[in-house]
Amino acid sequence: MQKGLSEIIGSLITTMIVISLFVVVYVTTLPTLENFLGNAVYTTQKQANVVQEDLVIEEVAVNGAYATVWVANVGLVPVTVTNVYVNGQGSQVNVPIGLSSTAKVTIPVSGITPPYYVVVTTSDGYSTSVTWS
Repeated sequence: MQKGLSEIIGSLITTMIVISLFVVVYVTTLPTLENFLGNAVYTTQKQANVVQEDLVIEEVAVNGAYATVWVANVGLVPVTVTNVYVNGQGSQVNVPIGLSSTAKVTIPVSGITPPYYVVVTTSDGYSTSVTWS
């Protein structure tokens, strides 16, 4: 009878030790795991938005010290244009464009000549470009 009881108590103590170690490992790795998963979800959502964004540069006009770029949103989500570059000269802007809408963006430039290489980027990292002559 004594031998059977000590095997049960030994099994219970071993089980409690294993559970205690599991709890310690779980508690210490939980913040790291939450941080990793949170970043993964944010990155995935941002990449999904970029896939849904689509812009078309419809027109480019340079008049003296300013370049005007007409940008159409042909994607599935509203976008915000954050940067426009013409022949490497750029400017930060904040121009929201709704679905199926076109926006006119004017930036300062100096001494550029055709052809114009135009790059437009959005707040989610999408970019489109065109060479305009």
